[in-house]
Amino acid sequence: MRLFFYGTLTDPAALGPCAGKPLKIVPQAARLEGRARVRLRLASYPTLRRARGAVIDGVVIEVDAAMLAHLKAYESVRYRLILIRVAIGSRRCMTHCFIGDAASRVPWRPSTDDKSMTLRSKAF
Repeated sequence: MRLFFYGTLTDPAALGPCAGKPLKIVPQAARLEGRARVRLRLASYPTLRRARGAVIDGVVIEVDAAMLAHLKAYESVRYRLILIRVAIGSRRCMTHCFIGDAASRVPWRPSTDDKSMTLRSKAF
């Protein structure tokens, strides 16, 4: 399954442990249009909200069933998978993405929120 990541898991060093094994491939840079990265309500984690004209940079990676099971456990019941269309270079493709259950209107800022998320991903 192909997955789009837009938060801390865009870092292969964080994604590998959360997926249950080190990554052997380099994630592909991708862009998601029409959504904004915001904070999940009552948490400091990112999620997505529809936003006309917004663009999010992230990465796409192929995961196997075992990796997907680890990632679902990491993301918790607050996140579900949705199908989205992203741009990888000049081509567009469908991929899945984890989205939170309650998006706020507060932008998620990696510079302030990244530290706690990186610690969580390393502890997982």
